[in-house]
Amino acid sequence: MDDKVKKIALELVELSKEPIDKSDITTDEIEMSLIILGKAQKLLRLVENHCFK
Repeated sequence: MDDKVKKIALELVELSKEPIDKSDITTDEIEMSLIILGKAQKLLRLVENHCFK
């Protein structure tokens, strides 16, 4: 289980480095992205606390 969690965490880190196409983003999409990002950050903190400490 821990290996799967670490793999997902590393994939999330890699995805966070990809450039974003800003040409046609709406306000709703930005708000939704921020909500998702907040949840992802919480999940990442849980994973870090579980795996890397």
